[in-house]
Amino acid sequence: MTAPTCTDEGYTTYTCSVCNDSYVADKVAALGHSKRTVNGKAPTCTESGLTDGAVCAVCGETLVAQTTIPASGHTDLDGNYVCDVCEEDLCTNHSEEVLPAKAPTCTESGLTEGKKCSVCGDILKAQETVPALGHSYNAEVTDPTCTEAGYTTYTCSVCADTYVADEVPALGHSYNAEVTDPTCTEAGYTTYICSVCADTYVADEVPALGHTYTVEVIEPTCTDKGYSTYTCDCGDTYTDFETDALGHDFMEATTEAPKTCKVCGTTEGDKLPSEDNTPDDEPETEPDNTPAEDTDHSECNAENELTRIINLILNFIRNLLGLTEKCVCEEDFKL
Repeated sequence: MTAPTCTDEGYTTYTCSVCNDSYVADKVAALGHSKRTVNGKAPTCTESGLTDGAVCAVCGETLVAQTTIPASGHTDLDGNYVCDVCEEDLCTNHSEEVLPAKAPTCTESGLTEGKKCSVCGDILKAQETVPALGHSYNAEVTDPTCTEAGYTTYTCSVCADTYVADEVPALGHSYNAEVTDPTCTEAGYTTYICSVCADTYVADEVPALGHTYTVEVIEPTCTDKGYSTYTCDCGDTYTDFETDALGHDFMEATTEAPKTCKVCGTTEGDKLPSEDNTPDDEPETEPDNTPAEDTDHSECNAENELTRIINLILNFIRNLLGLTEKCVCEEDFKL
């Protein structure tokens, strides 16, 4: 039996095994081609392309032949010597331009010197990367104080970059105590002074002691008031319990003595004239401005201190003027 193909029919051949006589029968129609597309290829700037074609998937016979498509050629519309399509360098005569080197820093890498074409920009000698140098730090130590922490400042000697680390706790104050004792009027206290930084504060207050007075009693006299003087060991002093002056207690004048105070011995006026003396026998004397008995106002003086002071002033002026003394209660003195 002969199987059918894409283009030929199939059939069965019958042959006699004795005489070899044969005949053909049982024909089968040809199968026909099974079409398979062969993809084309687009042309490039420098290579040609092909159109799509077709072949029989069974027998491989070409059913549609592929045709050649010419290369498209380079396109440089912007005139930069680079193909707009394939980016191929179109410059045929490069002009070298030096790409300067860049020194590395502490944190940024550098570049070696390179070269490129000044016409088309092609890199003729690539620049190589130089690693960053890294920082070179110097350490400056700040010691801790009583209230502030210590630390170390690291500063790069190349770029001046800086950071702080290695903190040390503050030391705290070291206080010495200075006691101020209380006085009569002011409280006592303790002053605490740091021996390191001189920081100071006051605490431990003690109340003021108050005054401790010693009393001295001054008794009144005929002319001066009495009073009590209170004096503290600190020197503070004041007077209290004032009493009026006693006033003179006069004995009457005699031929032996004028009026005399029984208490203090103060005299006032003249002694009485002797019975043996007559007016003709009396010697001439200067005018006596001593107040007469009728101008004695000791009671006024004793009862009113202000009256006594005024009398003293007025009578002093009267004596200067050669006038007779008067008491302010009888007559006001007028210049």
